[in-house]
Amino acid sequence: MQKRTLTLVRKFAPFTVTLALLAQEPAAAPFVTQQLRANVYYIAGGGGHSGILVGDTGVIVIDAKTTPAGGKELLEDIAKITAKPVNTVILTHSDADHVNGLASFPAGITIIAQTNNRKEQEAALAKGGSFVPPADHLPTKLVENKEDLTIDGIKLQLRHWAPAHTSGDQIGRASCRERV
Repeated sequence: MQKRTLTLVRKFAPFTVTLALLAQEPAAAPFVTQQLRANVYYIAGGGGHSGILVGDTGVIVIDAKTTPAGGKELLEDIAKITAKPVNTVILTHSDADHVNGLASFPAGITIIAQTNNRKEQEAALAKGGSFVPPADHLPTKLVENKEDLTIDGIKLQLRHWAPAHTSGDQIGRASCRERV
């Protein structure tokens, strides 16, 4: 019996080790900030990428990272760029790597998303489980198909893009002092 058990352990040990390694989450890539133009930044890493538009009196963030810790680090990196407060977040879609960092953002900020994005987040909250969006940071301004607006001196064109990755995807174009 002992010999048979030892043989089974030898056969399945590599498989067990492989499963254990796969179950571990990879280390999140460090945040790297790149300035693209005056007042326009891209922050990569942390399980998602974010855009930063520095306006006249505040900051617009495009996608808020994967986790509350990632959202906190994103806000810290923005504070290194400007002392202006984050007052608006634009979500490109509802997946966790775009919305869950919102848990670290200030209460009362404007969160802009396509209508279906909010529905998808509400459905995820109702379902429960891991990677649910922060209930206190759901979109506050909804875009149905397209909307042109100006926030903090930055002209934005937001468009619902479907079919796409989710039913609530949206793309945007920003015109600051320079075309982006």
